[in-house]
Amino acid sequence: MFSTIPLGENNNILVNTQCGSRSVLDYIKERVDFYSPDEAARLDLADEDGQLKFISYQHAMRPVCDLVQPRAVLIPVKIERDMETFCYKPFTPLVGDMELKPKFQARLNLQRDSMERRRLEMEKIRLEEEKQCQLETLKEKKEAMESKPDKQESQRDRSNLGGNQNLKCTGSASRPISNKNYKRP
Repeated sequence: MFSTIPLGENNNILVNTQCGSRSVLDYIKERVDFYSPDEAARLDLADEDGQLKFISYQHAMRPVCDLVQPRAVLIPVKIERDMETFCYKPFTPLVGDMELKPKFQARLNLQRDSMERRRLEMEKIRLEEEKQCQLETLKEKKEAMESKPDKQESQRDRSNLGGNQNLKCTGSASRPISNKNYKRP
């Protein structure tokens, strides 16, 4: 099956929707001179009503026919993000006359808003997890600091025994025992 991609006045291309999504998108990028060196922008396709097909988010080998209706007219759309804030910029149809259709642009804006809400929710979750991780790290450091004085005190106790080399400490009681007074059971 083939789908039609309008590129302007009396300029349409046909794409084989049995091909993988990466191949179709690469072909369309070449035809519309779409280039994004920093990957801040993606090319995707929408139907004539403005419903995005999210082909650029699919596995490279997934056939486009799984995502679109046979003989559909598909509009190339630029999905761009701000590289500093990672916010989605307004989606831009790459066919000039589609910008003049208010329903098409309104539908794209609704999808952009939905994607931005999901992005913000994921960012909130990531920040909460990061905060939790930092709290756990601080808690572990605090516990380590609280347990260090005990070790330092036991080392001080051992060193204050007068330097007698004949004294030993038991592991659990931490009290000195003289070799002279020690009897085997």
